Amino acid sequence: MTVAFVRTPEERFDSLADFSYDAHYVDVDGLRTAYVDEGSGDAGTFLLVHGEPTWSYLYRRMIPPLGGRVRVLAPAVGGARPDGLRGAPAAGHDS
Repeated sequence: MTVAFVRTPEERFDSLADFSYDAHYVDVDGLRTAYVDEGSGDAGTFLLVHGEPTWSYLYRRMIPPLGGRVRVLAPAVGGARPDGLRGAPAAGHDS
């Protein structure tokens, strides 16, 4: 199945206030999802999952204090960054 999507240009994410993290990417079925991976993980791992329509930018102020003690993974779930599905609902889910 082919899914139509739109990819936000990388330069749109340059110089975001308080978001100096390197983006890492995973490709799933042709859709690229970005995630933040900070900290050592010596004391465990925190997975920071956001709701829609936000992305991992939501956790920009939580990552530094957590990353000093644990590994922090903050994916951009749902295509908020950088690939977004065309025709997907803006928010919410059908019952």
